Amino acid sequence: MLGSAAVVVGIDQWVKVWAKEHVQGQPMQAFLNDMFFLIYAENSGVAFSLGSGLDPTVRFWLFEVLVALFLIGLTVFVVRQPLVWKSELVAYGLILGGGFGNWLDRLLNNGAVIDYALIQVGPLRTAIFNLADSCILVGFFVLIAYSFVHARHEKAAKREAEATAEQASGVDTPADPPQEDKPENHVA
Repeated sequence: MLGSAAVVVGIDQWVKVWAKEHVQGQPMQAFLNDMFFLIYAENSGVAFSLGSGLDPTVRFWLFEVLVALFLIGLTVFVVRQPLVWKSELVAYGLILGGGFGNWLDRLLNNGAVIDYALIQVGPLRTAIFNLADSCILVGFFVLIAYSFVHARHEKAAKREAEATAEQASGVDTPADPPQEDKPENHVA
């Protein structure tokens, strides 16, 4: 999982260097029937440039120090967890790789992240983003899907374990509990 995160960071940084050398200062380039665009931008905020207008000291503490602490905490959490499902490993690798990629970018670019891609389908248009952003988003959605699948598997396993335990005990459990015998009141 940490290896896949390192690969994501490496590829992300390589693409950002490429974008800085080949996309920066160029007009927007359209691909795939005007659905995918290359355009260079440096974002000192977070998603949708939120926080870019904050004082540089505040941005440093929020987007560099706090993010670093969060990423370290998430790494420790993930390493200590018994991750069984491959999708869970992939998801955390993508999230950590994307997070560390953007964090490293801020350290190397005076607090800014290099963005270079945009998708537009009809009137729907994304913000300008990068590979690290995509990895974080995909990892997040994989974790959500995993949690739903995992919950269903746990419920099925619990039902199966209960049924096996009942069969092993040899006791038939009735559907309804037995009724208590209550004396009837007879009026004579």
